[in-house]
Amino acid sequence: CVQPRSRTMDVQQYIETLRLLPSSRSSTAGGGSGFADVLTGKAAILHPQSALLLTMVSLGFVYSVHNLIAPNMTAIASRFHFNNFERDEFIGGELTLIFYLPGIFVALICGVLSAFCSRRLLFTVAMITTALSCFSTAFAANFTQLAWARMFTGVGIGGGLPVVSSPAG
Repeated sequence: CVQPRSRTMDVQQYIETLRLLPSSRSSTAGGGSGFADVLTGKAAILHPQSALLLTMVSLGFVYSVHNLIAPNMTAIASRFHFNNFERDEFIGGELTLIFYLPGIFVALICGVLSAFCSRRLLFTVAMITTALSCFSTAFAANFTQLAWARMFTGVGIGGGLPVVSSPAG
C-alpha cells in the first residue's frame, strides 16, 4: 500500500534543495566573471532565492508562448491567404505538431545532458533559443518560415524544463 505524500514532506524537500544550492559568490582574479567561467558554470552565483525567482520568471515568459498562435489563427491565415480548411490543417494541425514534436526529443536529450553539463549554460542556451525564435515569428513572410520559427521555439521550450527540474529531483 502506497502512502500519500504529505505537504510537510514537500516543504522539507524544498528547503533541503535550497540548502544544497551554492550560496557563496565566486570570482576570477580580475574581480569579475569571465566568459570561460560562464561556459564552465563557475561564474558568480546568485543567492538561492534570487536564482529561483529569476528561473521562475524566465519560465513564465517562456511558457507564455505556447498559446500565441491559437487566438491569432484567423489573422495568420489571412496573412498567408489560407482558406478555413487550410487554416485548420496548417496552422491548427501541422504547426502545432511542428512545435511540440521536436521539443519532446530535445527534452530527453537535455535531461540527460543536465547530468553532465552546466545546467546554467543549458538553461541559458534554451532561453536564448526560445526568445530569438519566438521573436522571429513576427517576421515570418510565409508558412515555411513560421514553421521553422515555431519548431525552434518548441526546441528551446523542450530543452528548458528538464534542465530546471533535474536539480529538484
